[in-house]
Amino acid sequence: MRFVLILSTLLSWSCFLAAQETEFKASNFKDQREAFKEAESRLKEGEQIAEQAIALEETKKNADMLWRKALTPLLDAQAFNPDYSYLNYLISRAYFGINQPQQAETFLKNAWRLNPDTDPYLYFLLARDAQLRMQTDSAEAYLKEFESKAKKKELEALSGDIRKMKLEMKYAGEFASSPLERVWVENMSELNSADDDWMPVLPADGSFLLFNRRSLSGKGSQVYISKSEAGSWSQPELWESEIFAGFNIAAIAQDGQEVFLISEKDGQDDIYHSSLSGENWSVPRKMPEFKINTTGNESHASFYFDRIKFYFVTDNDYASKGGKDIFFSGQINTSSREEWGRAHPMGSELNTPFDEGSVFMHPDGKTVYFSSKGHNSMGGYDVFRSERLPGRWAPPENLGYPMNTPYDEIFFNLSPSGKHAWFSSNRPGGKGGYDLYRITFLGPPKPNMVDYRDHLLSAMAEPVVERSLGAAKEVESVHLTILKGVVLDAFTRKPIRADIVITDNEKNEQIAIFQSNSATGKFLVSLPAGKNYGIAVTAPDYLFYSEHFNLPENSEYQMVEQEVLLTNACLGCSIVLKNIFFDTGKHNLRPESTAELNRLTALLQGIAKLKPNTKVEISGHTDNTGSEQLNQQLSENRAKAVVEYLSRQGIPSAMLTFKGYGSAQPVASNATPAGRQQNRRTEFKIIE
Repeated sequence: MRFVLILSTLLSWSCFLAAQETEFKASNFKDQREAFKEAESRLKEGEQIAEQAIALEETKKNADMLWRKALTPLLDAQAFNPDYSYLNYLISRAYFGINQPQQAETFLKNAWRLNPDTDPYLYFLLARDAQLRMQTDSAEAYLKEFESKAKKKELEALSGDIRKMKLEMKYAGEFASSPLERVWVENMSELNSADDDWMPVLPADGSFLLFNRRSLSGKGSQVYISKSEAGSWSQPELWESEIFAGFNIAAIAQDGQEVFLISEKDGQDDIYHSSLSGENWSVPRKMPEFKINTTGNESHASFYFDRIKFYFVTDNDYASKGGKDIFFSGQINTSSREEWGRAHPMGSELNTPFDEGSVFMHPDGKTVYFSSKGHNSMGGYDVFRSERLPGRWAPPENLGYPMNTPYDEIFFNLSPSGKHAWFSSNRPGGKGGYDLYRITFLGPPKPNMVDYRDHLLSAMAEPVVERSLGAAKEVESVHLTILKGVVLDAFTRKPIRADIVITDNEKNEQIAIFQSNSATGKFLVSLPAGKNYGIAVTAPDYLFYSEHFNLPENSEYQMVEQEVLLTNACLGCSIVLKNIFFDTGKHNLRPESTAELNRLTALLQGIAKLKPNTKVEISGHTDNTGSEQLNQQLSENRAKAVVEYLSRQGIPSAMLTFKGYGSAQPVASNATPAGRQQNRRTEFKIIE
């Protein structure tokens, strides 16, 4: 009965015809002797490499590069003689070995058509092909046929794979029975090619996209760039090929000024780092040996929002659960040199005995997206989501069908707003190999919102399909602020390379330091919700600029654009001290002011060394709420409190003076809460 089912499925293939086996023998090609010799030589070459690949797979190792190397001579031989079953079988196995199962169909069909007894493993591949098509009954029938034909040793070696395949089909059926709607998934056909196009990475503003293009013939990979121009993508071009030749892009920092790269040399994958200085990228620097790079393969990476930690995928044996796992490392705080801590596995909640293929840390600082062949995968790599909880990660959530399919979905990359995502897949409907895909999460028209459990558990039956919109469900906000801007000289308007220092005001702890680009002055930082942030922009020979963002846990996604103008320490120059805080109606300095006060202390110490006779005024200002007499007294007392703090830090009293202006010098309208908040301020000014 099971063979009848298999036969009925194969009969459905349109070109099923009775055919006679034509073996590779000189007697079968008497009139093509020279061509036969060349084809036979190519066949033997391909068979030898294929045998090495099969032997490597039997040890549960990836034989991708061997199969790529074998494929060209095998295809050359098949072009001469398409009617040799074992040759068709090897080609189909090679395509599965390089994760291009769509290309295997014709050769699987030919192998079975020419000789159903070519090799028992042929039925395992037929089962895998049926699984990809979500034809569960056919897949199970093929597995039974394989089990009846295979030798005991081969069955024992593949017993785990068979059990896993059956589980994957179970999960696939469950997810396919309840697909979710309201997404637009599109093949980025303007960027894709007949080769593998994968690992899409973008900066937070989405201004350009980097990806890798790998030749299916195994001739290597190169990094390409496409720019976002008026709602469309430019023709891909090689990116910094002189610097990054031989590297794969793995991750880009949110501001687009740092990248992680993967080097593929001598069968070894390692992680490298490069940064942008002005208009020039640095020569890629290998990350530390033994702590990050190992004798294993480090194959993917992701920045964390503070760039102090980073996450990566490795198959090293240290604390590994099996196959490729996700690890993380962080910079150790040292003033003398850059130092990285020993890497540790990300967590038993995420890593499995099967391969984890990619990792993406969302800039909200708490959400991870990763691809895995474990958990409740539908087959191949599926994309999962997990959120950081106190002391552990939440159980991973499969993003669902048809975002995930029995094919590979890998290298998922979500925009800061949560409205778009990019990933790679070898699903049907592409241009060839792995293709780049983009998702737009439609959803109800709520500004700055994204629904992780509804939008991301998405629905798409074909690669480019617009689904009907389902009923609106409750959505979950992205709790994140993106601060994007440019640092300029206030007088010349020329770009400045400056440090952007991020501080947790409540804890008085420095979180991270970023830099603006020296050639453009541009910067971009991610501020996950749940903190009271102080932002200070500092550069040599300039007065600092400060900004304040109090972002409660429930604050929604926003992108704030800011032009920062820095002034030199000159007569009459002033700055607003935006991170000095007082309680309403009081003049006691709150603890959150400490970081700003210390920055001001350091600035005055530097000025005192260069210009010891300088005098500065600390001034207090209020809005127009209440009586002017009370406002005048309050503003003076607040300015005095700042001066007293500075004096306790050793700033000469002769250098300091204070004055209260009440509401006499507003910088915004007092008619709005936002305007009144701007008017309540403390200023620093050089008066002599």
